[in-house]
Amino acid sequence: MFFLNMRSKAKISPINTPDIHGFVMFGEKKLFLEHLPMFNMENHEYQFILEASISSDAMHICNNHRITHPHVPLVLANSQNNLFTLPDVVSGDVPPLLEKS
Repeated sequence: MFFLNMRSKAKISPINTPDIHGFVMFGEKKLFLEHLPMFNMENHEYQFILEASISSDAMHICNNHRITHPHVPLVLANSQNNLFTLPDVVSGDVPPLLEKS
């Protein structure tokens, strides 16, 4: 139901511009990304949870980080060179957040 509401909002909101977005990473076997909304900013007013995939090695690193630093959240954000709008997420038109370097 929320997905449909977000899709409707994406169609009527002309103000969204590509931006940097942060996602809290959680999950032990599957990775989930939660975008936390900032309702005072048009580009960031959406709250949703995505299921994502990373390599098993990367997931192992994330899980070890949670064990050794339980009070430090893992946050994933896109870079200035990889901007998108959150309504783009609904359409699936988002480049990968992680790139090999």
